[in-house]
Amino acid sequence: DIPLILQIKAQRTKRDELRWGFSHNGVYDSKSGYKLAESISTINSVHQTSLPPLERQLWRDLWKTKASPKLRHFLWRILSGALAVKQQLAYRGIPTDARCPRCHQGPETICHMLFNCPLAKEVWERAPVPLPQAAGFSTSSTFVNMHYLMATSKKHFLDPKTRLAFPWLLWQIWKAPTY
Repeated sequence: DIPLILQIKAQRTKRDELRWGFSHNGVYDSKSGYKLAESISTINSVHQTSLPPLERQLWRDLWKTKASPKLRHFLWRILSGALAVKQQLAYRGIPTDARCPRCHQGPETICHMLFNCPLAKEVWERAPVPLPQAAGFSTSSTFVNMHYLMATSKKHFLDPKTRLAFPWLLWQIWKAPTY
């Protein structure tokens, strides 16, 4: 841009004037002002798209979970995809063997580590938390699995300790040593 700016010839005989840059003739009018406001609103709305109701409710429920702030932050990291798993490293261009270090069967994804790895499956089978019917936990969607756990935690016919156990179970699965 510097060479272009240096090529501009200053006209010392012409007086400086204020010009409205959003109209053809340089004069402000309500039509051009309205168009500018509408453009700004459109640009802002594109960046601030609202979440679908189900997802919005899941995030709201996450922050209301009866758990320590540390566990709520951990749940946030699960839903945000911000846990340090090999899939995330590979996505960021870091060469690594993406297989799960616990079972060496599936790729180390958040969903696999917390719900589908044989160690995780064993924890969930032994836990008092009711498991999803038929197929069990989703193998590909952490969102679906977390939605199920949040919904289960709201079932008042379950014992309060059972309803509030899932954040701790997820934490223990995550922190379990790899061999």
